Amino acid sequence: LPGGTPLLLARVGCGGMALVLTARTVGDFRLVGVFKRTRGTAFAFWDDRAFTPLCAALALASFAVALG
Repeated sequence: LPGGTPLLLARVGCGGMALVLTARTVGDFRLVGVFKRTRGTAFAFWDDRAFTPLCAALALASFAVALG
């Protein structure tokens, strides 16, 4: 949009992103996230150490921006 993004649209977008990142942090209860059952793989190792904490931090930051 010319002139910038309306504040409401930006907040809704950040809130949506926060929800998506929170869902990724929780996971699908099988392969990814905090409650995954698959362990012992290289991906599971890096998911525990890097990807899930990163998604949690980004979700918190997105919630903070959305709430303004």
